[in-house]
Amino acid sequence: MLHSRPIWFALVLVTLVLPNTSAAQDDDLRIIEFETSEVTAPDVAVSPDGEWLIFTMLGHLFRLPVEGGEAEQLTFGPYYDTDPVFSPDGNRVAFVSDRDGSEGNVFLLDVATGQISQLTHEPWAGRPSWSPDGQAIVYLSFVREAFRAETWHSMPAAVRRVHLATRELETLSPPQRLFRSVVHLPDGRVAWTLIEREKSSPRLTTRIELMSAEGTVRTLRVLGCYSDRVVASPKGNGLYCHCAQSYFVPGSQGLLFIPLPDGDEQPVADVSSRSGLAPRSPGFAVDRNNRTLYVGEAGRLWKVSLSDGTREPIPFDARVTLQVQEPTTPSKLALDPRTSQRPRSILSPRLSPDGRRLVFVAAGYIWQQPLDGGLARRLFEGSALEWEPVFSPDGGQLAFVRDQYGKQEVRVFDFASRQTRTLAAGLSYLGLSWSPDGQQVLFVQRSISGYQVVAARASDGSEETLASAGRWSPRPHISGDARWLYSSANGTLYRRPLAEKAEPQPVTNLERHLSDGLVSPTGKWLAFRRNTEIWVATLGHDLVREEEVRQLSPEGGDTFAFTPDGTALVYAVGHRVWRHPLTDGGRKEIAIRLELPRATAPPVLLRRLRVLDFDTGRFGPEAALLIDQGRIRWIGTEANYELPREVSIVDARGRFAIPGLFDMHAHVSHRYVTYAEAFLAYGITSVRVPGAWHTWVSALSDRGEEPRDAVPRLVSGAFFEGLPPVLGDVDVLIEDGDNAKTYVHRAKAWGADFIKVYPSLSWPLQRTIAEEAQRVGLPVAGHGTSAEEVVRSVILGFAVLEHYSEASDDILQMLAAAGTRWNPTLGVKGGVIQLVKDEPERLKDPKFRAFVSEACFSAQSATFSDNGALQLRRDTWDGELAGVRAAHNRGVKLHAGSDWGCFYGAPLHWELEFLVEAGIPPLDVLRMATQEAAEAVGAEDELGTLEPGKLADLVLLDKNPLEDIKNTQSIWRVIKGGWMFDPEAMRPDRN
Repeated sequence: MLHSRPIWFALVLVTLVLPNTSAAQDDDLRIIEFETSEVTAPDVAVSPDGEWLIFTMLGHLFRLPVEGGEAEQLTFGPYYDTDPVFSPDGNRVAFVSDRDGSEGNVFLLDVATGQISQLTHEPWAGRPSWSPDGQAIVYLSFVREAFRAETWHSMPAAVRRVHLATRELETLSPPQRLFRSVVHLPDGRVAWTLIEREKSSPRLTTRIELMSAEGTVRTLRVLGCYSDRVVASPKGNGLYCHCAQSYFVPGSQGLLFIPLPDGDEQPVADVSSRSGLAPRSPGFAVDRNNRTLYVGEAGRLWKVSLSDGTREPIPFDARVTLQVQEPTTPSKLALDPRTSQRPRSILSPRLSPDGRRLVFVAAGYIWQQPLDGGLARRLFEGSALEWEPVFSPDGGQLAFVRDQYGKQEVRVFDFASRQTRTLAAGLSYLGLSWSPDGQQVLFVQRSISGYQVVAARASDGSEETLASAGRWSPRPHISGDARWLYSSANGTLYRRPLAEKAEPQPVTNLERHLSDGLVSPTGKWLAFRRNTEIWVATLGHDLVREEEVRQLSPEGGDTFAFTPDGTALVYAVGHRVWRHPLTDGGRKEIAIRLELPRATAPPVLLRRLRVLDFDTGRFGPEAALLIDQGRIRWIGTEANYELPREVSIVDARGRFAIPGLFDMHAHVSHRYVTYAEAFLAYGITSVRVPGAWHTWVSALSDRGEEPRDAVPRLVSGAFFEGLPPVLGDVDVLIEDGDNAKTYVHRAKAWGADFIKVYPSLSWPLQRTIAEEAQRVGLPVAGHGTSAEEVVRSVILGFAVLEHYSEASDDILQMLAAAGTRWNPTLGVKGGVIQLVKDEPERLKDPKFRAFVSEACFSAQSATFSDNGALQLRRDTWDGELAGVRAAHNRGVKLHAGSDWGCFYGAPLHWELEFLVEAGIPPLDVLRMATQEAAEAVGAEDELGTLEPGKLADLVLLDKNPLEDIKNTQSIWRVIKGGWMFDPEAMRPDRN
């Protein structure tokens, strides 16, 4: 029996027994402690004598008498422990932990002494099961390298057995398959579950197989559900199975008993969950007498009678001790509306065929600059976003993409006539190129049906679909001899003959990924991107292999193009443009002569304005507010101050002023419908972008810091994915630890405000990123899809977690104590579906529809269909709201972020409504979306409250939002940096 010991003893014991890992540097960690009587998604094991439970809470093991009481913490340190299971004699517990720096390995805890020793040494091991004689353990050895993006929730694995006396390893299973659980039957035979997908269907089934003593394998049963856990009946008459009717639908999970050798499945207990994307189901246990099942659900531990299904809660209290990394404080944002500057980011530099001109994108505009001297000049007027310029082969025309009010077009500009014509409109476009004869413009168009490579005739816009394309950057183009269509997909460059219908042929066979593959006009050279890096190789008759490629430049990969003669590449790095020969000689800079001006707003006096004061919690009496040089100069009685000359006066007539709103989760990228004007029209003056390609966001940031432009200020994150990526290659793909460190430093150099990591990254890589980001002073944001991800992220010191749903008191207290912020994004977790279901007129609002393109609306409308897989049950939605309310009451810092596809502006206000519906007072919700949001991004000195000296970002409302949060939508005027916008005048249907 393990007796209670002081915390310091346990921490010293862990330090002595375990190897040193980078995660356990105590100097960088702090201890947080709290008491709780709730547990989120625990694994549960029961001792052979039926007296004790071991359960997991917040990545640590706790022991508890089966009747309940005081829970005793058994493991400590900055680690994540899971999957506990008692040895047959009850003296040891096998569990999985990352304390060796791996994704997870099997460790043994000696119950009497508390000593911990490592058993396996795999990159990633899990789901241990003791043999009945206690001499061996079988487990799953996961193979991340074989993981496929479409099945990222179920990693391929092999079933292995380790003999404890000799540490001899055996591989028991067939080749890598989607194994999820492994278990011993009472007679010593091994059974396992594996996941299979039905052809042409997202539906998952579970195959249960049994290996005989002779090593033959046969199928016991195929279940029409996703089964993540199997436990053998102590009587040997069947299996208990955790089964979900759909992996993706919340609240559809249950425990079944499967009689052996045959018989109908029998329900044992419902185990509901608000999180439909949890990558693992909590472990459960059955006592040796086969009378009681122990499981965790809804924040509690339960014992379930196997005779009649009744269940009783097991009460407990626990004092929790955690070692966590302190979240990195964001750097102070430098916001000055009066300073002109050169652009942060140049995109798509392209040389004209005669070599005399350069076009490029800066601040979302296309510019042209002569190479023999002279300044860069805009090619087009207006405020539309412009990108991807590409010269025709003769240099007489320029194709590009234009986006205004979310409506994208492929256009062609004729230099001689100065006329512009539209080739395609209404969808989303990227990857422009010309056919060698100059008769067609190629592009990728994104629609409801997916991505297609289309060729549009330059003369009349008639279209021909050439091929399908995936989310991987395809960059389609036609060879110089007009025989082949080249495009990239899933890390490989392919070519397809244009004269006949045939399957695409690979051009490369590389060990590492390739993106944006581009063949020179002469067909001699291949250039491609790896993240920001540019790689090149010569082309021959054979497939290009890894040993034949070389890195030309560590940066510029997202902007490169061949020179017209195919002998060099032109690319940009930040605000600088380079011409880089492919054979000899170093790169030479093409000087960009461009300064982006910032106009200072003329002074304005707002009279009869009621200003929100967070200190008093109410709007003050009518007062005057002076804005000069983009800042609030004073608030008070006009007679007490001298007014500047030429001040304009606006009578607010008793309206209500709140600080400019922050949308803390909105994706702004040229790969989507951008629609920047919608943010300003809805009072959103600042947007936190958790993931988009850094050069484009930097270009939009240049636009957003020009106060006159109807573009919000952007706080941008560098988005890191693992390999293979879930979302395609639109973000930085991290391959190994050195790669991770390199790109953390590059993100800092880009000016990224934080780093966002995605679940496709292994935990060792996320740990490396977190540690390196802390060294350079960049906060890290995580993608909270499960309790495991939340806890591990807190241990690593992530500053904010996005999306997470199912949280009981233990997780909420951990978040509050650690200072980790939570962005629940209630809209994407069913809130918008519920809202539209209850109030369908929301989608018919003229202002809303005016700021949504038809292509976007059509694409999103499918989400609001009556498809049962997408409809949210009312009780599940109520559970989401209850969790957010509990978080707020526990002191967790919450964000308000929309993350709703290509709907911009309105969804942030809907999110505010959901937060109030959760039970949070309107004042606190407004504080989240303004003052606390500014603090979270390092802008509290400039934004977030209405005070003298701060930037003049404010929203003037007709109605009081403290009385009804919906009144945040009664917008009369929006002011950004002292410039005033009328939302009604901004609407495209009013122009």
